[in-house]
Amino acid sequence: MKKLFIAALLCGTLQTQAASQYQPVGFYNSLSQLLIDCSPYAPQRAQEICRWYIAGVVDTFTIVVAQRFKPDFIRCYQSAYPNVSLLQTQMLVFNYLKSHPKILADNPASTVGGIYLVEFPIPKDCEK
Repeated sequence: MKKLFIAALLCGTLQTQAASQYQPVGFYNSLSQLLIDCSPYAPQRAQEICRWYIAGVVDTFTIVVAQRFKPDFIRCYQSAYPNVSLLQTQMLVFNYLKSHPKILADNPASTVGGIYLVEFPIPKDCEK
């Protein structure tokens, strides 16, 4: 029983150390860290955190922008870009950040929203 307790304690310590190397899910205070986590060479868990962060930013961006346009904006915008995957979006952000190192000091959420808007602009028929 004592060995089991020590093993469980050790396992918990190792898991805590492994988990602490990543930012809390949904938060980045640095585009440099986002660039590292979005790399196709990053550990799988880091890439998942990157993708879900980007998904949250894009969802929030879409909801905020929708307030300025017609009631069915979200449906219209999503139908204009029907097959955009999280992996595609991850690579879009990674490639943009990698090719624009001067912006790595900028705000992560607004930068990701801007990258998305540049790549997937609002169609004119969604603005009415």
